[in-house]
Amino acid sequence: FLCGIFLLLLAGIWFIFMAKYRFWADEIKLFGDGLNPPGITLSVYSFLLFVSVYCIFSYIEVSGFAFVKKILFLAAFVGKHTLYIFMYHFLFLNYLLPYLSIGNRYIMRAIGFITMLLGPILIEKVIIYIKSDLIRLWNG
Repeated sequence: FLCGIFLLLLAGIWFIFMAKYRFWADEIKLFGDGLNPPGITLSVYSFLLFVSVYCIFSYIEVSGFAFVKKILFLAAFVGKHTLYIFMYHFLFLNYLLPYLSIGNRYIMRAIGFITMLLGPILIEKVIIYIKSDLIRLWNG
């Protein structure tokens, strides 16, 4: 846990370094030139964030906090379906939500967020069901 906090602090210091010196480490272009593709500066920052978040969440996972474990289970559930959420959320955003009109914008945002998360997961389940049904029919 302390390792994760230390690395998160180090990532914060690196972020301040990036903001003050404007990608100074990327003047030597070994790979990338800054933002896209990422150069040395953003690669180091991403690595520090990844390792620190991994350390913190690993500690939280082995700790006995039941509420936090439920949140991690929800995050793992969404993470398991990230590909389909990425591929199909735009479908719900542009073709379904414009026809849904509710006066309260916060309720509208909540419905939109839930729809863009659960809709692609439903599509994934349907695709998996159709694939397994076709394989079962093919094999006899």
